[in-house]
Amino acid sequence: MMLLQSLNIETEPSSIVCDGLRRDLLDAREQRQWEIDQFIQSGHAAVIQIATNFPGADKAPEGCEALVAWAQTQLEEQLQAVTVLHSRDRAGVYSLLISSQDAIRCKQMAIDVELSRPFARLLDIDVYGALSGQIHRQALGYPARPCLLCEANAMDCIRSERHDQDAVIRAAYHHLQNFTR
Repeated sequence: MMLLQSLNIETEPSSIVCDGLRRDLLDAREQRQWEIDQFIQSGHAAVIQIATNFPGADKAPEGCEALVAWAQTQLEEQLQAVTVLHSRDRAGVYSLLISSQDAIRCKQMAIDVELSRPFARLLDIDVYGALSGQIHRQALGYPARPCLLCEANAMDCIRSERHDQDAVIRAAYHHLQNFTR
């Protein structure tokens, strides 16, 4: 294992983690999608998934539960949403909320929460409408999610492996530590 020395965080080399982690993450995402589909099919106007978006092998380090709970409170208050599921799987911590509000309004509020504080960048808040399916931020005129290090499109940085993984993980821990202080 490698050690992020400045934070005393252990990580496994990516070659060890890749195959097993990818499989586990895919399984977790499929299960989450099944859960979301059940609530959509039950006739709810909007289903909101709040999830941690943490780089590296440990998808739910200490503080992630509280971070998701913080976002839950924000959206419950702003959208009169109700939390119907709170769980943890290999992909991290997540909650599902339902709302009778318009799904587009829910997505706008979700983006506002994601942009409200630097630590909220560790959240991925997805909104699904009964008729529209998943609503993407770009469809509402928002830019793609920014990278934790350089503000470029995060997916572009991930795909091109632009940054050292340890540097990205350190940045994520920095944001999480700022939340938990």
